[in-house]
Amino acid sequence: MCQTSHKPQASRVSNDDVRMRGFAKRQTLAEALYWLDSQTRPLPMEVVPLHAAAGRVLATALVSKIDVPGFDRAMMDGYAVAAESTDGAASYTPVPLTVIGESMPGSAFSGTVALAQAVRIMTGAPMPDGSDSVLLAEWAESANPPEAMAQCADCRLSRQERGKAWRRYSPRNYRT
Repeated sequence: MCQTSHKPQASRVSNDDVRMRGFAKRQTLAEALYWLDSQTRPLPMEVVPLHAAAGRVLATALVSKIDVPGFDRAMMDGYAVAAESTDGAASYTPVPLTVIGESMPGSAFSGTVALAQAVRIMTGAPMPDGSDSVLLAEWAESANPPEAMAQCADCRLSRQERGKAWRRYSPRNYRT
């Protein structure tokens, strides 16, 4: 059996330690950032393989040669419609919409959507000509195909415009 004696050690923090006194003078965030900027400099740019780039900061802005997405697309499942077609729709006053086709990712609807018409659409699928909104599947009834009953007048949601993620030849810089 081994016995050891433990003597309490003196505190490593002296009475003159700033952590015990608080701050004599405070700086604004702008002043602190200005001071940091004056004390630091950017690192030189270097080219690294993509697999080694994680955790690094871009030295220049990213520029795409194409619009991404390259077309207006649905962001959720539902019905591509002209928003005007659902004016006045509510759960107690549904608006009938004639379903004229469907648009799937990789298989776009080739026709044009007119007023009071709808195209069944899936997430990521191209928006058909004539449509400007997606009526969410949750806001429609399709018990009697080929009709969908609009349950919400505000269906101007869930659509991503061409180039919304990346606009062709527009710099995109993720540095602050």
